[in-house]
Amino acid sequence: MFQPEGPRSINMKARDSLIDQLQWTPQTVAVPHRVDGQGSPDAVHGVVTDPSGMPSSTEYRLAEMRMAFAASGGLLTVGELANGNDPVSQARFAQIAKGISTREIIGFMWQSEPWVPMFQFEAQSRLLPRRALQPLFQLLVPLYDAWEMANWFARPNQWLSGLRPVDQCTNHLEAVLDVAHLEYFIATGQASQQDPPAPHSTCN
Repeated sequence: MFQPEGPRSINMKARDSLIDQLQWTPQTVAVPHRVDGQGSPDAVHGVVTDPSGMPSSTEYRLAEMRMAFAASGGLLTVGELANGNDPVSQARFAQIAKGISTREIIGFMWQSEPWVPMFQFEAQSRLLPRRALQPLFQLLVPLYDAWEMANWFARPNQWLSGLRPVDQCTNHLEAVLDVAHLEYFIATGQASQQDPPAPHSTCN
């Protein structure tokens, strides 16, 4: 599992370039208004709402995500992952920035920093995206923005018996893919052009 190497010292010019490239506005993350009930986004996407039925604050959602992603490597800033001005750090930053811009990597803005969940990388220091997750991401990208997509993995899903998708991506990826195929069909009215998931496929 990748571990950040101390305090963040990423080249701020490069970081600001990433923010400009993705047209992110610091500290203006949109939180989708989700309430339970027939025809609501939660009913369509299988998201389990808060007991109060009210949408959570952005801060509460981020805290939920940090706890949900803790067992799979956590939720880190790009600055923590590429924390230097040396060529290796800059190349790592460029790699992550490219993946975020093409949405091969989940990355969202919070408090002026791009954040990424670590479950989507191979358990190695090179921070290579887990290729087995790409078919899943391709199904979800048309349905969710970056914040919503990270939240989708972190929240219990009724079509996974109340389990979080992130916790099922190692041994039960085919079940998560089935849910994504279903959500894609409900949202678009069309079946995905992807081949159905192979039996017993995993992220490993």
